[in-house]
Amino acid sequence: MNHRAPEVRGRLAAGHLTSAGKGAVVQAVAKNPKQEQVDRNFEVFKKLLPDLLVENRGRWALMRDGTVVDIFDTAGDAYTSGASRFEDGLFSVQRIGESVDLGFFSHALP
Repeated sequence: MNHRAPEVRGRLAAGHLTSAGKGAVVQAVAKNPKQEQVDRNFEVFKKLLPDLLVENRGRWALMRDGTVVDIFDTAGDAYTSGASRFEDGLFSVQRIGESVDLGFFSHALP
């Protein structure tokens, strides 16, 4: 069985493809908005980590759109705040510590 992404011709909505040209076949790959949020936040978080560690080691960063929105003492507080602020669920929570990984709370939550 062949599992290939669907092929499309012409334009796709939301700017995924601007022009394919006459007769061109283009493979469309749509990114998950939650994964995009996680990826963007994580890249920014890694760059900000040295500064965040100075005063916030062991705390939790609530992030959205590549910005640290707030810092919390517990992961639960950060999650609760994110869920109430961002109804679309597009936020991430990252522990501020020496090791950086995409742990349980470092993802966009529904």
